[in-house]
Amino acid sequence: MQIGWRFLIVSKIVTLQDNLEMPLLEPLCEGLLRDILDGGLKGFNKEYYIQQINLHGGVATVNAELVTHIDPHILLLQQKQVTRKLLDEVRRRQGSSWQTRSGYSDCVTDYRNYDYF
Repeated sequence: MQIGWRFLIVSKIVTLQDNLEMPLLEPLCEGLLRDILDGGLKGFNKEYYIQQINLHGGVATVNAELVTHIDPHILLLQQKQVTRKLLDEVRRRQGSSWQTRSGYSDCVTDYRNYDYF
């Protein structure tokens, strides 16, 4: 099998992780909201989001509401090592099949090697 030049370029840029642990999502969301308020995120209409966060009660209130919209199956992954097996279990519990090109799961897994991330 021949390795293409694109693979070689990407392999120089990307750092592979041996393990990936799902973070606690509530503090992650809070940090994102605070970054929006502090101007730490670039490239979007931050004034609108700052106004909306403040209009809806501030960081703590908006964060508490945000977390209620995270799928319970995903909340169960917090502080666990994410594996292909664990993602497949979430898919099974959700009772649906994810599309072949399904975003994050498609990016971090590869059907050709069950252990690949």
